[in-house]
Amino acid sequence: MLILTENEEIINFDNIATVFLSVETPECVVITTGQHRYAVNCELLNGDQYAIKEYKTKQEAKEALDKILNQCDRGHNVIRI
Repeated sequence: MLILTENEEIINFDNIATVFLSVETPECVVITTGQHRYAVNCELLNGDQYAIKEYKTKQEAKEALDKILNQCDRGHNVIRI
């Protein structure tokens, strides 16, 4: 199964060690507005990390992560987020 990232990169799910949510907090943004960006990331078996897609809310990121995990068992060839 393949995952198509927002940067139009394709990642083979067989090479992924972990898929996780992360919180991006640029210092200048947090100090002035308290806003965060959330991302669905993956770490490959070789240690490289890729951002699959960034979101404005934690809920959107959780839904995207659930979509990836739910489609793993269904035999989809390509997951578009």
